[in-house]
Amino acid sequence: MAAAARHETRRRWLIAGLGCAAGGLAVVLLVGVFGLTSGLLFIAGASGLAIGSQVPMRPAVLLAIGGVVAGDVGTWLYARWEGGVLDLPAYTLEIFGAGIIGQVLVAALAAAIAAEWIRTNR
Repeated sequence: MAAAARHETRRRWLIAGLGCAAGGLAVVLLVGVFGLTSGLLFIAGASGLAIGSQVPMRPAVLLAIGGVVAGDVGTWLYARWEGGVLDLPAYTLEIFGAGIIGQVLVAALAAAIAAEWIRTNR
């Protein structure tokens, strides 16, 4: 039984990590490749829900915030690769503005709500 529980725990952490990576990659594709910023809050919320449904609240919130930060840094790296010259803080303010705060809040709240809902309904 203990081996099955360890396997289930590893599977949940793997899915949470994939949700974090998928959210970051989606931000890079949406903003860096396509030049759109309209779906960023949706991406943050969806990745937060995916992460929060798999792991406990505190790590879920941290992973969700990490996914947002990874996506924004990845977008900056993509812009640098294309010849951009702005440093990270200037680029983040230019592209995302105050929306970065919204992304972080939506991702964190979605992860916390999903983790709490899963915890109380198991």
